[in-house]
Order: sequence, then C-alpha cells, then structure tokens
Amino acid sequence: MGGDCTPKILLVDDTKENLMLLRALLKGSNVETFCVRSSEEAASMAEQQEFALCLLDVQMPGLDGFELAGKIRLSALNHSTPIIFLTAIHLDTLSEFKGYESGAVDYIRKPYNSAILLNKVNIFLELYRQKAELAQKNRELERSLQRQRKLESSLRSCASSYEAIVEDQTELILRFDREYSILFVNQAFCRFFGVFSNGVVSEDLRNVSESLVQQFENVVQLLHQENPVSRMEGIQLNAEEEGKWIEWTIRLEEGNSGEEGLFLAVGRDVTEKKQVKEFLVKKGIMLQRAEKLANMGSWEWDSRSDKLSVSEGIYSIYEIEEGQTDRTLDLLLGKVHADDREPLERIFNHLPKENRKINLYHRIISNNGTLKYIHIEFTVEYHEQEDYFRVVGFSQDISDYKRIVMALKENLNQFLQLTNSLPQTIYEVDFNGKLTYLNQIGCSFLGCTYDMIRGGIALRDFIVAEEREYWDQLLEQLHRDKDLLVGEFTLITPNQEIRYVILYAALVMPNKGEPRARGILLDITKRVKEEKILQENAHNYMRIISSLKETEEEISKDNLKLKQRVEKEMQHNEFQQQLLIQKSKLESLGKLATSMVHEINQPLTGISMIMDNILLRMSMNKISEEYLREKCMQVFDDIDRIKKYIQQVGLFSSTQKEEQIELFNVNQGVRNALNLIEKQYKNRGVQLKLELCSESIFVSGNRYKLEQVIVDLLSNAYESIQEKRENAKNQRNRSWIRIITDVRQGEVLIRIRDNGIGIDPENLNYIFEPFFTTKNSGIGTGLGLYITRGIIQKMRGRIEVRSRQKEFTEMSVYFPVANEKVETDQVEKQKFGKI
Repeated sequence: MGGDCTPKILLVDDTKENLMLLRALLKGSNVETFCVRSSEEAASMAEQQEFALCLLDVQMPGLDGFELAGKIRLSALNHSTPIIFLTAIHLDTLSEFKGYESGAVDYIRKPYNSAILLNKVNIFLELYRQKAELAQKNRELERSLQRQRKLESSLRSCASSYEAIVEDQTELILRFDREYSILFVNQAFCRFFGVFSNGVVSEDLRNVSESLVQQFENVVQLLHQENPVSRMEGIQLNAEEEGKWIEWTIRLEEGNSGEEGLFLAVGRDVTEKKQVKEFLVKKGIMLQRAEKLANMGSWEWDSRSDKLSVSEGIYSIYEIEEGQTDRTLDLLLGKVHADDREPLERIFNHLPKENRKINLYHRIISNNGTLKYIHIEFTVEYHEQEDYFRVVGFSQDISDYKRIVMALKENLNQFLQLTNSLPQTIYEVDFNGKLTYLNQIGCSFLGCTYDMIRGGIALRDFIVAEEREYWDQLLEQLHRDKDLLVGEFTLITPNQEIRYVILYAALVMPNKGEPRARGILLDITKRVKEEKILQENAHNYMRIISSLKETEEEISKDNLKLKQRVEKEMQHNEFQQQLLIQKSKLESLGKLATSMVHEINQPLTGISMIMDNILLRMSMNKISEEYLREKCMQVFDDIDRIKKYIQQVGLFSSTQKEEQIELFNVNQGVRNALNLIEKQYKNRGVQLKLELCSESIFVSGNRYKLEQVIVDLLSNAYESIQEKRENAKNQRNRSWIRIITDVRQGEVLIRIRDNGIGIDPENLNYIFEPFFTTKNSGIGTGLGLYITRGIIQKMRGRIEVRSRQKEFTEMSVYFPVANEKVETDQVEKQKFGKI
C-alpha cells in the first residue's frame, strides 16, 4: 500500500446510467471512483493499481462478471480486494453460489436498496482504511526495528568496549546500594576476593568480606550530594589470605528515581607504595641522624615554584624554628653575615645555564651573637626545554674546623719545629712547588722515596689534575699575603691509591736562601669517604622522592582520565540500555498485537454475520422487533468484548503507570495477564493449567509491571514449547504451561512451568545477564529476563529457575506477603509525600 490512504473503488457496468448512479451514491464517502464499461479494461486496470472495493455487474459483453472476478483475484495488487456483484438477471441460487465461488464477498440483486448498499460499502471502506493504517504502522515498526537492530549492534560494540575497559583495569571496581547488595563487580575484584562474578551480583557484600563492609560503613554514612566523594584506605585480606593495603575512592550516585543510595567504589592496591614510603621514611630518619652527627643539612630549590625545601638539619644549623617554613628562604638570608650576603645572592641570581657543582663559604650570626662558618656544596641542574633550574645542596657547619685552623695558624710555626717523631706528615716546598723536605711518615703516606725528593719531584704531581690549579693559587696567595695556606685536596700515590687530605702551610724564612712553605698534611680519607656515602644516599633519596612525586602526578592524571572515561562509558551504556529496554517493550507489544488482531477479528466476524442476517430478513420482510432486540444484544456483547480486550491491552502497555505503587491481589494480576494471551495459546494447541491459591494474596508494587513479567515469562515458555515442537519427530506430545500461585513461609509464590525444550545447564548461570540470548542472530535483544529480574527486584522480590534440557523449565517468582492494612497505610503516606 502506498502512502495515499484514500480508498479507490472500481465500478464495472456496461450501462452508463448504472455507473453514473453508483458514482452519485458514493460521492459523499470520501473515495476515488473508477468507472469502467469494459471487462478487459477493468482487468488491465486491476493489474496496475490497488482498489479498496470492486462493484461488478454480472451480465456484460465479452468477459462476464464471474470471469472478471477471477482475473482480479489473480492480480498481485488485488488478490484479496473485496468484490460485490450487482445483477438484475442472474437471480437464481446457482448464480449466487458461482459468484461467491469466484471470490465475491456479497451478491446483491437489482434493484437494490441504496442505503443498504452504501452501508455495506462503508464497512469495507473502513476495513480498508484500518488495514492501510495497520500496514503503515507495520512499516514504521519495521523501520523502527531496523534502527533498533543497528543500535543494538552499536550498543553491543560499546558494551564490549566498556566491559573491556572495566575488565582490563587492575583497580577493584564495585557498585552497591545502602543495604550493601552488590550491583556490579569487575574481574579484578573477583580475582582479589576469590569469587565468581555471576555468583556475586545481587548478593550481600557481607558474604564476600565482612571486614570490607566495616571499613565502608563510616564513610558511606557521611556521603551526601554536597559531599559525594570520599577516600579511605586499610588492610584487606585477599583470596590467598595475604594482607594488602587497599586505597578506596567511594562516590555517591543517584538511583533510577533520583533517590540517593547507590555507591561506586574503586580500590587500588597501594601495598608496594606503602612499603616504599616506609622504606623512605626509615631512610629519611637514618639520613637525619647522619646529618645530625655530621652537623649538616640538605635542601632543594627550583626556579619554577621558587620554593625552598629543607631537612631538619638546616633548621638546627641556621637556628630557625620549623614552624616558619613559609618564610624559610628569607629567614636563611637574614641569618647570613652582611659582608657575605651580597655575593651569595649574586651567585643564586646568576646561576649558570649548565649542570655544575659549586662550593661556597659564608658566615652567619648565631642567636648567642657568635659567628658560625658554613660550607655550602650544591649541584645546579638546568632544564633547557622548560627553562628552569633545580638546585640540590648540602650545608655544613664547619665552625669547629675553622677554629682549629685559626688555632693551628697561631701555633703552626712552633709546631713545625718539632721532630719527625710526630705522627703527622710534615713537608716543605719552595714556591716553584717542588718538595724540599718530607718526613718519614710523609714518605710512607705518599709512597715516595728520598731519591724522588732529591730528583726534584713536586707536591702538585701527587694532586689530581682538576685540583692542581687551585694548589697553585693557594701557594701564590701564601707567597703574596704571607698568610696561612689551608686547602682540601685529593692525592694519588704512585701505587694509584687515592688519599683525601687537608694541607696546612705557613711561610718560613730561612737564614739563607729563598722563603719556603712549611706545613702538615692531615689524612681525612676515612671521613671523606663516609661523607660521599652520605651524599650519595642523600642524592638517591632526593631522586627517589622526585620520581615518586612525578609518578604520583602521572597516576593521578591517569586515574582522573580513567574515571572520566568510565563515567562517560557508563552514562552512554545506560542510555543505550534504556533504548534496548524500549525495544524489548515494543517486541512484547508486537506479540500482543498478533493476539489482539485474532481476538478482535472473531467478534467483528460475528457482528458482520449478524448484520448480514438482519439485512437478509429485512429484504424478505421476515423481521420482528423481538428478533432485532436479540441480535442487537449479541452485537453489544461482541462490542463489549472488544472494548474489554482493548482496555486490558491499554492498561498493560500504559507508560503512565511507571511509578505507581499500590496494594493488589496477585491472583487478579495473573488472570489479567492470561486474558491477553490465553485464547491465542489454546488455538495453537498449548494447554494453560491455572492453579490459583484459594485465598486472596496481596503484594505491594506496580501491578501493571507484574502483569508484564507474567506475560514475558509465559511468552518464553510458549517459545520453548514451539522450539521443542520444531525439533521433535513425534508431534503428538501434549504441550502445556502450568501457572501456580501460593503462600510459602511468608512469601507469595508465582510459578510458571512448561514442558518445552528446557535450558542448557551451561547457560543457566547467564540467562539473567544483559545481552545474553540463545536465539538466532537478529531475534531478541537478550534483555527480556534481565528486565524481568530488575522489575522483580524493585518490588523486593527474587526469581529462581530450574530446568532439565528437553523436559521442562520452571520459573519461580517470590515476593514478600503484604499486610493489607499496613501496606495500604504506607502507600497512602507515599502518595501524600509526593503531593
């Protein structure tokens, strides 16, 4: 049928006046008439377009009306078009029988009653319009189903992607409600607690881990819309009874009706992170002790944040309080001696754009007014791409060392007059750097001989190449300023042994000859090696801290992206799931539509036969008032039957009852559901056995949703029976569905059992999962039982299944028994609250 639903009527008569009369009679019926005087032309026209009705004369030249009707029935467009014969000649019963046999729906003799003819025509026109509208709706439904199939395919792809994202995560993902019923868990959660996903969902979280519920309770109670997210961490035993430190992020979500009560928890195993932190804390404590023993402290500064981070030793060295960390840099500079502050600031304000190691000395004024001498050693790291500096250094209080040097300077000349028996290396060099004297201890320490000294070996030959220039500068300064020479150097003996020493020297003026530098050499190799170990540990510590900070930032960013992605996928999945739920509802309504057509056709056929009988009696003048009353009552009964069925279907498919909660009788709900499909099943050889509880049993919830559950379960049972019939060789087996209601242990039971094909034991654990179906591709959405279980759970019920393959399937639905008075009061309170 095309988009134009205006009915077309084909009028065929070889008499022009008869055609004009019929056209005038049909003028007010909103139809398009085609008047034809030739049977051949009428047959050709029937091949080209569809007609709602054909009015044919019997007696015509060429093909008579009976032959024309046969050709119309053979055409593709009009094989089911109603045909009415109008004749004034063929009035015998045999001709009338021949007319009906050729495909006519009525046989009217001329002269005819115009009103009766017009009424009959209008009936067929109305049937045509209904048929056209139904065809249009079927096309729209088919297009909708095609879109839904595409959407289903896309949703399955999205669902697979979403499941892959969630299942691949190492985090433990859990959704639960305020009663701690589990709504969703991922595989990581199942692996950690040693449970299976299909055995966990809809179970109590306490059955999985009582200790986890105890950890959640305090946090869950504090969550609300203004504060929807909270974090906590604690020890949790895994399936191997190993204690793992789990960090949980718990988010409050909205329920399907906007009420609060659903929670999403994401757990991360931070055991290794905790262990690293504990290790670093212990190492930090050891470093603090080492710093305290060495009277030193570490610090770090970067130019981006301009923030100075210091260790506990810095506070002790510079005598500032730890609570003043916001002003640490200003306080440190304030402690520096005025003469040393400007050079220090100049160096830090003009750091070299390269990686370098720098040594500095400065003085500070302590709280008791005395001077402290501080040695600073720091490493400059320049990051060229981001153009910023990172400086890591150490400060050491060398005041004691400085006082020793000053005291040594005062007494050095006297000290140098002592003999070689003293346990120190005593040396003497000229101002060309050559050794002129070295005591026996010195020879042993440096690994040289007197012959080497007499040969003119220089002390600088023992100093490493990088420090020789510094030695030359100190020697030149001593010669120029006549001051004390003090320096720390690294020596290499002829045996390639490394020695760390402090060289002291003073100017000596002999009676004859050039002035010389005479001094002592202190071995500090052991101390320097210990300091290097401490510095190396400190550098490693700082690198680990920096690496952990960077890793933590990256993890935080990744977690935020993952969280946003999971939330987006969950929203998209929920939207797509709602669409599939609507598709599932449409499929249920489609099944009802088939039954509805069958149920409505029966009373319509009866009405049509009654009307034909009345018209026949009227034409024969054999009609009485009593007869009319009887027939009218039969018509009214059929009309009431149609109204009742349509009303029942309307209530079943009503979307305005979505949130209605009421107290209703379960037995009545079962009867209402059976009224929709009972006759259809019986006509197809399926016996329905109804065993209702003798007493009235009530539950609280949405009775229309319960009827939908029963219809869907009965539809599944019917499809199982049909599949068994198709596979069975013996078609004589009786097919039946038994529906039972009862009260058992304080619960209402609705049990539906069939003798269909049954369910494969391998599929029993998955039939309530979304998108799971055993039907052929393109048939069903895999959401029927998933939606059914959701409706039952919303009514505080549960569903159980038993099945034996090729024998039976039994679905048992349980609801809590409702106290009629108490539940009615609660329903009224809910209504009042909504108002």
